[in-house]
Amino acid sequence: MKDLRDFKKWLRELPGFAKMALFSLLVQAVVVIAMEGGILGAYLQQNPNVFNQANADKGIPIYFILFLGAQVFSLYLAFDAILRKNTFQIFGLVLFDASVFAWSIFQYFQVMNTQVPSKKSSKPISISDNPDGILDKVRPMLIIVSVVIGIFTVLWLYFAKRLVSYFGWEVYKKIGANVQLRKMYRSYQILLLLLKVDAFTFIGFAVQYILLILKSKDAEFGITIAAVPLTLLVLVLAVLGLRRENILIMWCFVFGMCSSIAYFIYKAIRIFSPDKQTVYRDVRGLLTFFAVVSLATALATVFQSIICMTHFGFGLRSRIRDMPKMPPQVSAKQPPVPGAPGDWKAQNDCGYNRLNSPPRLDLDI
Repeated sequence: MKDLRDFKKWLRELPGFAKMALFSLLVQAVVVIAMEGGILGAYLQQNPNVFNQANADKGIPIYFILFLGAQVFSLYLAFDAILRKNTFQIFGLVLFDASVFAWSIFQYFQVMNTQVPSKKSSKPISISDNPDGILDKVRPMLIIVSVVIGIFTVLWLYFAKRLVSYFGWEVYKKIGANVQLRKMYRSYQILLLLLKVDAFTFIGFAVQYILLILKSKDAEFGITIAAVPLTLLVLVLAVLGLRRENILIMWCFVFGMCSSIAYFIYKAIRIFSPDKQTVYRDVRGLLTFFAVVSLATALATVFQSIICMTHFGFGLRSRIRDMPKMPPQVSAKQPPVPGAPGDWKAQNDCGYNRLNSPPRLDLDI
């Protein structure tokens, strides 16, 4: 997809249910971003000096920003999954939305227990006690966020089923009926999804750690900031190595991911170490969640990378790169040669042999 015209053409050619799936996720993102923006605005209005205070106060707006980032990431996953016909990414999107729904419930209780300054008291008061009427402003918006995400997550279960059925035939035309190639392509799709989740969780953890824990004079401050673009570069190189089936790049990536695993294990231990109780006390919940998820996805990525490397050299790369996404147009004056790329009924997994019946559509991919 080179420009806006290609994007519009791609969008027009999508089936109706795929357009509805994208539209529903866009509506969800717009509503959630509007509500989260309203909650953040009310909180900053009640506590304008929040960024000059302790970790517990600074954490709330940063959590809101991360939540907004999750909505943008969800949109990206949806468009990318439909564009690339990645069935596992569609399932991953449903799981991601379900996780964000659980996060929204956690966010509700987190905001309710947050203390803010009040004009009627010299001490901070919990939002649940409605200081200066802030509870009346934020509670409806918090409820709307959870309800909207819950409804659209259930709706996406239906869309996911339709999209996977639709992509079954499209993937067959690209990969063929070879069971081994389909398994290799499935591993390829899973690894691409894991790399995207790695990017989101790594950045989410780093943003919290830099803004809530580290200070500018700490030696780790500059190292952690530099690690963010370096991590993204390593993930991009992993995609390059995977698509080109480059063993050297992939092993370098695996080594880098093993370093990340050691880092997150170290950080998870530090969060709960007795001598760091004061430092992590107010930010332990979400920081631990991102550390554990980052560690789990890193482990899964290393495992999946090794599986994909064992598939290099067996023809998947050429199949993905060379096979057209749609059957080529054949001139009426020149009928297709049996077994040629234009004769889709004649193609099977081992070569080009004529089939007497259409291929089965319930593919295990």
